[in-house]
Amino acid sequence: MRKKTISMLFILSIILFIVGLTLIMIGALVGSTSTYDASTGTNQITHMGNLPLFIVGIIIYILSFVPFLIAWISALVKLARMQQWTWFVLMLLFNFICMIVYLFIGPDSPQMAPYQQMQQPNQPSQFQENSNS
Repeated sequence: MRKKTISMLFILSIILFIVGLTLIMIGALVGSTSTYDASTGTNQITHMGNLPLFIVGIIIYILSFVPFLIAWISALVKLARMQQWTWFVLMLLFNFICMIVYLFIGPDSPQMAPYQQMQQPNQPSQFQENSNS
């Protein structure tokens, strides 16, 4: 997969992540009721403001990880094919931060010339007659 496609998937996952979190916050907080327990000092939400919006937010939040995983695995495969093992290990350990760095300054696949047809060297045949006879 090209680096441009990987970056588009990564950006899509970030957008979905932000939208999902926003919908979760709006669905959970706006219009909700809560009770304050003075003995423990905690607030407890007794009724959620907009439950369908909250559920849609959770679904979008979970689905935001799909394009990220596709982009991350594609970047790992690309790095392994290019034998960039340092980048590969860093991408495994620090996936989100390293993905951002990889998209800006990471290695690109080298532009290779198309394969040229190699000619077989002329080899003497086994059944070639001996000229000394």
